[in-house]
Amino acid sequence: MKAYQWLVVLAIRALAAPLVTSPHFAEQSIVQSSDGFQNGSAPVGKTCLQVPPNHNTTFNTRNLVLRGAILKRQASPKHTASRPAKLPTIEEHPVISAKEASRIKLPGGGKPGVFYRGDSRPPEQVFASGFAPRGHDLSLQRHLSFVGESGLVSLSRSRRSAEGYAFGRTGAKTGRGYVYVVSPTDVPDGYWVPGLFPPEKNPAVGHNQEFAATGPIPGSSISHAYEVYEDDPSDRSRKIKNDNYALREAPGCVHMKRSMGALCDPAKLMDDEVRLAKSAYPGRLGPPQPPGTTKMGIPGASPEMIDRPAGGKGKGNSSPHASRPFKPSAKTVTRLRAAGQLGFVATISLLAPYAHRVLNALKEWDHPIGHGVAWFDDAISSFQESLGGKQVPEIYGNELKLRIICWIRGEQRFPNAVDRACQRLWDKDAGRTEQDDERDWQTGLAQLREACGKAVVTPPDEAGLREAILRHCEALEDSILRLNEARTRLIAHRERVQEKVDAGGRVEPEDIDKAAEYISEGAFPSFPSDDGDKVWDLAAWYMGDVKAQNMDVTLETESDAQPETMEESPETASEDSQSVPADPPAWLAASRVVAGAIALDEAVGREVFALVDDGPYVGLFDEAPPHANETCYSPAGLARAQPGEIWDRISAALVYIEQNLAEGMKRVCKGCYRGRDEWALACGSTSA
Repeated sequence: MKAYQWLVVLAIRALAAPLVTSPHFAEQSIVQSSDGFQNGSAPVGKTCLQVPPNHNTTFNTRNLVLRGAILKRQASPKHTASRPAKLPTIEEHPVISAKEASRIKLPGGGKPGVFYRGDSRPPEQVFASGFAPRGHDLSLQRHLSFVGESGLVSLSRSRRSAEGYAFGRTGAKTGRGYVYVVSPTDVPDGYWVPGLFPPEKNPAVGHNQEFAATGPIPGSSISHAYEVYEDDPSDRSRKIKNDNYALREAPGCVHMKRSMGALCDPAKLMDDEVRLAKSAYPGRLGPPQPPGTTKMGIPGASPEMIDRPAGGKGKGNSSPHASRPFKPSAKTVTRLRAAGQLGFVATISLLAPYAHRVLNALKEWDHPIGHGVAWFDDAISSFQESLGGKQVPEIYGNELKLRIICWIRGEQRFPNAVDRACQRLWDKDAGRTEQDDERDWQTGLAQLREACGKAVVTPPDEAGLREAILRHCEALEDSILRLNEARTRLIAHRERVQEKVDAGGRVEPEDIDKAAEYISEGAFPSFPSDDGDKVWDLAAWYMGDVKAQNMDVTLETESDAQPETMEESPETASEDSQSVPADPPAWLAASRVVAGAIALDEAVGREVFALVDDGPYVGLFDEAPPHANETCYSPAGLARAQPGEIWDRISAALVYIEQNLAEGMKRVCKGCYRGRDEWALACGSTSA
């Protein structure tokens, strides 16, 4: 390169270098958006929390070396009694509030309103002590250069960046770590590093998204932590809440946008939960939907699996993560999001108290205002009917009250008007099924949730009533999320036990106890979860089907153009196949088979339906025989394919049938999917 070209390069470098530390340069790259947040332009990538010193194109190694040499030649001033040492002060960089920094949007950043920090220390320690600086030096430059005892505390807007520090520093790393979620409440002001050093010229700044607080961060500012492992640091299935969190009782900010003066918790409903809620419940977090279009539930995709298996590592397992809690596979979670609807998960006895509170608060708001809005009246009346039935003039009450009276009175020799109303109610009940009652409950609950969504968009003027409605609506939604989590955790638990059995283990009593715990929390629909014996029986039936499964067989009818043959190796034989005759019918061992391949036995079918009608699954199956082209599943096949929305209940029913018809395994049934969550039974003899 010629001399004049070198001069041009040096001149450009001399002009560009001062821009690196200029706050005005950064301000030009931040744009205020319409929703009150700020938008930046940082790239996504590297995972580390602190910013390496001067990693940009304008400061090169040669300049730093030259500066160091010059500084070494200068004499260091000696501190004497007449000339005391100067305490470090905040540098001439603008500081901003933690709340302001938490709301700046950057590509790859986390949820607006919160910070993240990775730490290998356990939550019980961090929740108590918070995050403290190592020293008292408030120099940002020395903090970023890892020089001296920094008085700044690093937080990040990027969860991915924080994950890199969840397992400790180099040389002292652990396989298990924690990602802490921090609210800006009580967090000191500090430096927003991407606002001082342009991310487009400093890639590490964009990766880290650091907010350097100028003081300690109390434990009460930490909402919760995620326990993570080195092989999957982005896992969110093990959430540990902080009981001392300052905003633990505050409503989520997503519900309080119209109440700008109200205190709210930005950490409630984290990233995935907000996304799922927006897609599955438009009435709550978005514009009201037309009647009849409200979606029925929030799929349970974000479980709080904070429990860990007791006893440490299992026998014969040398994996360093053998004792870590099981997480549902991506396959299971994906299907749950598509199929895990609230209507088939929500237990009336668990949701009714929350629903009544919401209903009463909404009714209180409607009457003083006197709008008489159609959607509001419809939501209240429909939901009231789904809870207690229609109004009965003979008793000045609804059908629920009448049902209680009829139960107390019994049949009277000389019936009066009330007795005739009882008879009318009994006649009505004779034609109804459990599915009819559940459908009414779903309709009322969906309309009530839609009413909550509209109340959020256009809340009442009275502050006390507004807060009561939003609080009760949020409590209802939280209870729904918990029920969906119970279902997700039950299926995840079954998958974990299935893996253990496939590896040579067996179903233990504690496995059934854990399943019973999830069922009692509402994992099964409309089940008497307050009856401990029935819950344990259902758990035993549900887990009793977990056997070694190394085959996935599909049978077709002879009329199919290209029938598939069943292949079975010695290691794929299950416990069922060992107890059947030497030459069992081919459909028996298949986890999935078309109905036309099953030799139906009408006598077996009648026996099974008599059993079902006297048990907990009455009305679950259509009594009409399946069509030849309908697909039928064993409990194992249902666990794999997960067709429809109530496949888990169908699986439990098949296990119940198997347990009660287990006389030498002479009769076997499979569930056949008819679409729209309608199911038929295909039953036959094993000797057919």
